[in-house]
Amino acid sequence: NPTQVGHFDTNKYLLDVCVQDKYAYVADDYDGLLIIDVSNPANPTQVGRFDTRRHSWGVQVQGNYAYVADYDNGLVVIDVSNPANPTQVGRFDTNGQSRGVYVQGNYAYVADAYNGLVVIDVINPANPTQIGHFDTDVYSSWSVYVQGNYAYVADAYNGLVVVDVSNPANPTQAGHFDTNGYSYGVYVQDKYAYVADYDNGLVIVDVSNPANPRLLSDMLWYSFYGVSGK
Repeated sequence: NPTQVGHFDTNKYLLDVCVQDKYAYVADDYDGLLIIDVSNPANPTQVGRFDTRRHSWGVQVQGNYAYVADYDNGLVVIDVSNPANPTQVGRFDTNGQSRGVYVQGNYAYVADAYNGLVVIDVINPANPTQIGHFDTDVYSSWSVYVQGNYAYVADAYNGLVVVDVSNPANPTQAGHFDTNGYSYGVYVQDKYAYVADYDNGLVIVDVSNPANPRLLSDMLWYSFYGVSGK
């Protein structure tokens, strides 16, 4: 019986959120990156904002840096060590429309719409550089989640694409699953991938064998645009 305990009006379209410690980092479309103090969940308050210039679609935070998928502005790297004064330290033009981002170790994995999956070395946040790319097909990569050696890409009408990124410079397709809908978002935990499949609802895919993902369950009575968990 979930109940609302707090609310914050972000003014634009909240497209993604990443929570680290007491802050929620919000990709708020035209309004850029918002940093909201959620230490008191009943009274969330904005403490900082950074104008990313385009449409902030996705955000991931690692350490002192927020990585924002900023549509046709590419990947924007923002120093959030002082949440009240976020500053841009780097940027990389992905050549596509950056919609989702996942950071693991020294790499940012960007779901870049019709440009597929772009792998960017961010060991130096001030100078992000592309080291790999995988064309997921003719469809639109919306979201990406990385677990271990695999990147799981929500690829619109192409469903769920599993990409082997054990060699980030040469990502290769390991598996594929047709979700029968329009895959917008993906979250992976252990051996299951949870896919937000638009009007096909939530699709749960067993990825214990990444080369042969198979349907475990679906929920056809909902429409899903995104999915997350912890």
